[in-house]
Amino acid sequence: METEIIYRGKKAGTLNWERQGLYMVFLAELSVQVLSKLYVSFEAGNCSLGVPVPHGTGMFLRTSIPASRLPGGRLIKAELHELDEEWEPFSGGPVGGVFLPEGFRRGNLFRFPWEPDMPLPADEYLCFYQPVVEKGRLYLQLRLTETGQPVMNYNE
Repeated sequence: METEIIYRGKKAGTLNWERQGLYMVFLAELSVQVLSKLYVSFEAGNCSLGVPVPHGTGMFLRTSIPASRLPGGRLIKAELHELDEEWEPFSGGPVGGVFLPEGFRRGNLFRFPWEPDMPLPADEYLCFYQPVVEKGRLYLQLRLTETGQPVMNYNE
């Protein structure tokens, strides 16, 4: 199957994928060269496919992921995100098997606005949150691995 890869609202390449036994094999060909990570969104959540590498005048990424580790449902979109980009709104949804609330996202790093009298977002990750104050606002920050597992004691 094939879909467009979107970067800054425009088509930046194509993503082909097919199932090979227990794995899904993804092949991305990009017309841009920017330090970035490729994300795919499925009906049941999102995941990163990795960092494309330079190839000719564009970039290329080939990866195989066990189908059982991918979010369920059909592939909805593929997006390229710069590694040093700004925070983007995150509308909430399942990531790595846990439902995360509305907040902000930058790659695999999530932030949720929080006040001490509020319930914890996704309390399954209680010991993985890092409190961050930015522009006078308190956030709970959470980093996840490529497969959606929380990371403890990380530095940005």
